[in-house]
Amino acid sequence: MVVEEKKEPGKSSKDDGMVDEKGTIVDKNVDLPIDNETAVKIRGKDVDVNELRRTDYFKYLGSTLSADGSLDHEVVAHINAAWMKWRAMTRVLCDKKIPDRFKSKVYRAVVRSVALYGAECWPATKRRERRLSVMETKMFRWTAGITRADRIRKEKIRVRFGIAPIADKLRESCPRWYGHFLRAKP
Repeated sequence: MVVEEKKEPGKSSKDDGMVDEKGTIVDKNVDLPIDNETAVKIRGKDVDVNELRRTDYFKYLGSTLSADGSLDHEVVAHINAAWMKWRAMTRVLCDKKIPDRFKSKVYRAVVRSVALYGAECWPATKRRERRLSVMETKMFRWTAGITRADRIRKEKIRVRFGIAPIADKLRESCPRWYGHFLRAKP
């Protein structure tokens, strides 16, 4: 919903939304993961579901929610955000004059933290671990100036930068979240 300005009830606004009796504009261009049989109430009023667009996933409070309940879109969103941070730091990460030790610190502080933000409550599946590992390997190959044609194994690249695999960090963060969950007061 979008609140813009006060208008007369029942009138259509300039942005093609409807105005309720309080004068609040209700945006009809909102994506909601709903079925056509689902009844929707906004501020106590029934809304015709056919007027709302159906979508498979949407962003809510910074998290990507999926209609089927999977976390695949959330993981992809975190990977894309990590790539954006990596691209923002390419002047540092791809500079040959900067030592690898400093590059790995920048990677851990900026890029990895974005990729693993909120990952404590993700179920650690092989598919998610593989996607994150592929992202990390591509970033380090690019940072080191190494292509796949050079046939250098990713373990050697990790040793060069002194970085633990991101899949290990993902598995390491899950028990930490579970400990917080157990200590929470009921």
